[in-house]
Amino acid sequence: MPCFDGSCSDAPSLPGRGQSQGHAVVLLHGGGPGASGASNFARNLPVFAEHFRTIVVDQPGYGKSGKPPVQGNYFTFSATP
Repeated sequence: MPCFDGSCSDAPSLPGRGQSQGHAVVLLHGGGPGASGASNFARNLPVFAEHFRTIVVDQPGYGKSGKPPVQGNYFTFSATP
């Protein structure tokens, strides 16, 4: 399982930000130059947070997440702890 604060020694650190409480909604950004949770969802986060516990995560290799070398298929790589 990814660690948001880097406290898990065997999992990558994935920076995230969250707001509010209630049912959880996780917003996952796409790829491309400059992609990150903050850049893609800055205007959505406050609106969703009015009704849901909203979590925005930087995918591996984007935003403030770690930039490890991708081994094989990115989608398999990014889903593997």
